[in-house]
Amino acid sequence: MRTTKGMRIATVWRLCIEMWEWIVERIEAGDERDIEKLKEAWLKEHGYKLYLDCFFCDYMKRNRDGSCSPCPAVTIDPDFDCMSIVYDYYENPVKFLAKLHRMHKKFLKMQKEKR
Repeated sequence: MRTTKGMRIATVWRLCIEMWEWIVERIEAGDERDIEKLKEAWLKEHGYKLYLDCFFCDYMKRNRDGSCSPCPAVTIDPDFDCMSIVYDYYENPVKFLAKLHRMHKKFLKMQKEKR
């Protein structure tokens, strides 16, 4: 099983968004599994075993010497909280995905400016 160990942060962002796009597509198609089951299904299908079934949590744990360094999303938006009432990934996966897309766009802009 794969993890984020050694992955570039850009890859972590891409895979996170791919997983959440798949989850939202399934929900919109009428899939009645809960979010955790959908996450588990995507990860299993793609051969990943992640800490808390999350690319960002796994990346923090495996690539930051196990410390609780900020979530990659928090480095883009310091107020980000995946459990926020506004875009709680479990209760509002569509809003959560939209938030991920906005943050990813900002991430890409920041990466481009670093070059």
